Amino acid sequence: MRKNVKKNSLLILGIVVLLLFRACFICASLFFCSQLPRIIKLEQKIEKKDEKEIKEFVESYLDAICKGEFDEYCKKSKDTKEEIEAEYSFEMNRHSQYFEEREVPVNKASKEKFKELRVKLLKNVKCEVSDAEIFRNDCLVYVDVQPILYDADKMNEDNKRMLDKATKSYYQKYPNSQVVHKSVLYNMLADMYLDYLEKFVDNPTYGEKETVVLSVNRNRFIGNSINPIDKVILKETFIKEVN
Repeated sequence: MRKNVKKNSLLILGIVVLLLFRACFICASLFFCSQLPRIIKLEQKIEKKDEKEIKEFVESYLDAICKGEFDEYCKKSKDTKEEIEAEYSFEMNRHSQYFEEREVPVNKASKEKFKELRVKLLKNVKCEVSDAEIFRNDCLVYVDVQPILYDADKMNEDNKRMLDKATKSYYQKYPNSQVVHKSVLYNMLADMYLDYLEKFVDNPTYGEKETVVLSVNRNRFIGNSINPIDKVILKETFIKEVN
C-alpha cells in the first residue's frame, strides 16, 4: 500500500514539474514573441549603422588610393599608413604607361613634372560610393566609376609626330650642326611631350559609368577589410584603353 502511495506521489510530482516546465516554456515563448519586433528593429538599427560606417570606410579608401589622402583611412582601417602609401605608390606607378618617357633621357625637372601628372591623373578618376547593403557577415558596397579613357595607338602616333617636330626645330635652331646633340633634342621633345600630357590630364575623356561591388568584412573585432580581389577589379576600372 505504502509503495503504491509513494509511486503515485512521484507520478504526481513528475506531472507537476512537467506542467511547470511547459508553463515556463510558454511564458518564455510569449515573452520572446513580444520582444521580437524590438529585436528585429534593433538588428536593423545595427545594420544601418554598419552600412553607414562601412560606406564612410570605403570612401576613405577611395580618397587614399586616388587622392593620396591617407589619414582618414588609417583611422578606420587596420592597415598602417606605410601599407596604404605603398598601395597608392604601386597604383600610381602602374599607370605610368600613360606617361612613359619613350626611352628619352630627360632632365630632373621634367621627371618631377611627369610625377606630378601621374598624381593628377589619379585624382581625376571619378568614383563614388552609391549604396551599401548587409549580406550575412559582410557588407556589399556599390562604387560607381567613370573610367578615364586613353587611345594608345593615337598616343604613339602623336609621339612620332612630336619627335619629327622636335627634330625639325633642332635643325632650324642649329642649321649648321652636322651632329645631332641628343641631349638638346631630347629636352625639346620632353617639353613637347609634357605639354601634350598636361592637356590629356587636364581634359580627360571619360567612359560610361560602371558599378563595382566591394565585399567588406564587418567584423568589429578585427576591423573592416575590403576583399583583395574586389580591390583589383575596382582599380582596373580607373583607366581604360579605348578598344
